[in-house]
This record gives sequence, structure tokens and C-alpha cells, in this order.
Amino acid sequence: MPDAGDYHRVRLPYDEGKAALWRVLVTHALQRLVGEGQRVLDAGCGHGYFINAVRGAAKSAIDHGAEARARLDPAVRFEAGDAVSLAPFADASHDVIFASNFVEHLTWDEAGRFFASCRRVLAPGGRLILLQPNFRYCAAAYFDDYTHRSIWSHVSLPDALRAAGFTVGRVFPRWLPFQVGGAGRGSSPGGGRRWRLRLLLARLYLLLPWRPFAAQMLVVADR
Repeated sequence: MPDAGDYHRVRLPYDEGKAALWRVLVTHALQRLVGEGQRVLDAGCGHGYFINAVRGAAKSAIDHGAEARARLDPAVRFEAGDAVSLAPFADASHDVIFASNFVEHLTWDEAGRFFASCRRVLAPGGRLILLQPNFRYCAAAYFDDYTHRSIWSHVSLPDALRAAGFTVGRVFPRWLPFQVGGAGRGSSPGGGRRWRLRLLLARLYLLLPWRPFAAQMLVVADR
């Protein structure tokens, strides 16, 4: 995989608008999957959009790019290291592991090792939450990201998790548009009023039973 700093500079530079959007996603949707008294780990945290926004008793993050530390809230424990092995974290040390747009950057072998690492680090009854592109609905743009190395759909990813020993609870094949939440290139529009309108529309979008243009899936599995 390329150097994280180069990748983020070229493909996913830090974006204040995305940070605000992630606060909406967490507050109005993802926080329901995470208890405020739980220990939360963000694997492959990138700029820390999720882990900064979520509430938990203890928050940790890992990324192989050390520059991620600069964007994280001081209360977040950050480890610069291999997010596949999760080596800095002890067995059964977390209640929730979250990863956004991460598994598709791994080879099949790395993905298998990552799932095994998550089972090791999660406490009994712990939860793994994965948000990422669903190849079935974004095939034309999937490999526009030059670091994508494996293909996943809302069928193959849950099956791989079951094979790794997880119990898959909920699968949302179409949860977010491809350009939102980390996938795609996208950037925040200029103008405060225009961006506030987009945040309001994002809140309304999360209420829809059917979400137009959605091409990212959300998969929730329990240890």
C-alpha cells in the first residue's frame, strides 16, 4: 500500500465538511450501534472523522500513517501501526471495532487476518461495524481508487465474516452514496449556508427507507 501521507494528500485530503458530515452520521445513525459506556476502536482511522465524533467510555484508533494523530481528539488513544494485526491492543480489550472504507484496501489474505484480529481484540459479545463500498452498486467507479485490492458485496462480506466466526446481525446493502463517508474523491462545497443545507439533507437522507444513489454498505457483526 502507498505511503499514507501521499495517499491522503492525493486522494483523501482532510476536509472540514466531511468532519461535519461524519458528526451527522454518528449522531443520527451510528451512535445507536455503540453504547456510550463501551470501549471503541477505529481501525484504519484515517483523519479520525468517526472516532472523534462517536461517544464511548474509552476511544482508540490505529492507522499506519502517524500523521493521523494530529487530527484526533486528545482523549483518543492513537497507535501508529498495522491495522490488520491490531498488535498494540490486548485480547478482549474493546467492545466495538469500527472500520470505514478499509477492507477493500486489503488482499484476501490480509482481510482474513484482519477479521481474526478483530475477534481477538473484541470482548465476548463485542461488535464489528464495517462501512464500505458495495461493488455490486459501484463497479464502474470502484477501481478509480488505485489502492483498492479486493472486491466485496453485501453478500460476500457477511459470508466472509461468518466464516471467520462472527454472527452477522444487520446488513444494509445501500446505506450511503459512494462519494460520502470516505469512499470516492468528493470535496466539501464552498459557502457555509450551502454546506449547512447539505448537512440537513444528510439527516433527512438517513431517515429514508430507500436511499437513492446509495452504493456503500453497512454490515454489523457480533463476536
